[in-house]
Amino acid sequence: MYTNVQLDSPVKDIFCTLGTLPNKYQMSVKLIHYYRENAEYRQAFFELVPQIFTGVSFTEWYKRGCWDPKYQGYAMYDETTRQMIANVSICPMDIWLNHRLIQGVQFSAVSSLPQARGKGYHRKLMEAVFKDYAHQTDLFFLFANPSVTDFYPLFGFRQVKEHLFHAAYPSNLSPGFSAVHLDVDQPDDWQLLTSFTANRTPITQVFGAANDGYILGWGLLYPFRQKILYLPQQQVIVIAETKEGVLYIYDILTQKPLSEINFDEVLELVSLPGTHTIELHFTPEKLPLTATPIATNGNSPLFVKGDFPIASHHFKFPVMAQT
Repeated sequence: MYTNVQLDSPVKDIFCTLGTLPNKYQMSVKLIHYYRENAEYRQAFFELVPQIFTGVSFTEWYKRGCWDPKYQGYAMYDETTRQMIANVSICPMDIWLNHRLIQGVQFSAVSSLPQARGKGYHRKLMEAVFKDYAHQTDLFFLFANPSVTDFYPLFGFRQVKEHLFHAAYPSNLSPGFSAVHLDVDQPDDWQLLTSFTANRTPITQVFGAANDGYILGWGLLYPFRQKILYLPQQQVIVIAETKEGVLYIYDILTQKPLSEINFDEVLELVSLPGTHTIELHFTPEKLPLTATPIATNGNSPLFVKGDFPIASHHFKFPVMAQT
């Protein structure tokens, strides 16, 4: 699929000329990528990320076999201190956009240590990504930290607005929670989850992901691990929770066409009495309900680079496919 990139090749080190940086950096900092199989660099990545993103870890995700070769890191590595001081990871992925399958690259884990900021490292990393992927990618996109939104337009990115979707809970339904909570630490549950993520039906084709099991795995292990609800008779896994009368649905994992699911039955089995509103964190064009788009609060604004024909439409890239 990505014919110009040897995803399983050995680690490649690219040495950079770093201009007028202090002498201690000129000789010891190098740009590395394809470092998944290098234990030293991989461990340095594991140590960098939680220093920047509190509570975030990639260690268990790697141990569970979720680090797909497509997920690639570009990083600045200081050989003197044996530290990864800046990183930009990418997720090459099949993207549904306006009901057409295209090639996309989503940026992830853009991070740097405080002492490495303002030195042009991220510019070098971004330029390296564009050099490697520009001719085989239709769309680059990312979800930014609001504090650095001025950075990405320098590389041709532009911000586009996303929406969540609200719907009234159907008055003819009787919420009666009876779903099975899956536990990612139980081997049988994890095996069931990986079988669903590997062969799931896309939740949306307006703007969504295909073949994104490795990204879903991270979400299931970390931010959504307490929200995994299994309906064995329906053969559906719903990532959801109910709070103060609102049913938040983050994703629906199934191997069947969504049109074959009894969605009313699913709603009854995953919601609690007193539920009055449904909030969907993906574009629900495949679901049999009328939903109203609600502008998001901008905690992670979306930036795109490339043709994006739905920029003026109401859409939400599935939250569980975000990195």
